[in-house]
Amino acid sequence: MSTPFTQSLQVAEMFPDVPFEAVQKAVEDHKGNLEKVAEELLSYEMLRQPEESGRASSVGTPNLSELKVNHTKSKVKSSNSDPRLFALSSLLSCSLDRVKATYQKTKDIEKTVRKIIQLGWTLNDSQLASKYRNQLAVILDSKRTNPYLNNIERRFYLDCLEYFGGDVHRTIQLAAWMMNPDSSPQSMPTSKPQPSISPSSSISLGRPPDPLEKIIDGALKTNKLDLHGLLVSEAQHCVQQVLKSWWSFEMEQRIIEGTNLRGKKVIYVGYLDIITGRGFHSSGGVPKLRNLVHQILNSENYLFDDIVLGFKVMGKKT
Repeated sequence: MSTPFTQSLQVAEMFPDVPFEAVQKAVEDHKGNLEKVAEELLSYEMLRQPEESGRASSVGTPNLSELKVNHTKSKVKSSNSDPRLFALSSLLSCSLDRVKATYQKTKDIEKTVRKIIQLGWTLNDSQLASKYRNQLAVILDSKRTNPYLNNIERRFYLDCLEYFGGDVHRTIQLAAWMMNPDSSPQSMPTSKPQPSISPSSSISLGRPPDPLEKIIDGALKTNKLDLHGLLVSEAQHCVQQVLKSWWSFEMEQRIIEGTNLRGKKVIYVGYLDIITGRGFHSSGGVPKLRNLVHQILNSENYLFDDIVLGFKVMGKKT
């Protein structure tokens, strides 16, 4: 069964000078009616030769079979256009011209993808992994159901996530397509990718943001949990949630990279600072938050050092 995307590829071959995004939009607007699609695309001035414009208006709109004849020269000119480049243009939400220019330099689809998505990020691997810990967990689940995704290294996924603003669906879609570039993706978003919302965020459920969730998300992004101003019960919730997610992500990355799971100190997430304060202003002079965190870290077998204002967590005993 022909899909809108495959129809777009078919029409794009006859209109090589029209941006692929415009072809897709025309196919969607006219619900796959190729005669109407062709009529709309003919209105692009770039397709009309000055001497042909009068003849086109007097003769009327040619049907699809006539278009194939009338555009033989255009098709010959674009015969060396790889259909995969159209798919890649849509997958990456970038212009076809940019994809073609990059491909001309690399002569390889995989190298073309990597050159486009690797834009010289300021964050290193560890920082990107920490930033997209939730998305990488989803990718890990996808690898279990689609083992072929394991053939792509972690850096590719990190670059994709940064390129797509954290959109894990598009990252997996591109990775899966990379395994078989001759296939036609069934659904391709054409809008500019937006940063994804953390799965733990109440915003995604339409509720007002939870202040504690904001603190937890911030701690996981920065590896620093500041408990100042929290009640003991609130601090306990934040500490337990952050520690759980922090260590889970470390273990997931070890699975992805094939690293020893019994290692005690973290390798991928960086040390976690938990700021409790000294407790000088606590009731009775007892540092309640500091004592609470110390008890949690000990009872759950975390490796940690005391620092002036709290604790530095470095791993977990297995």
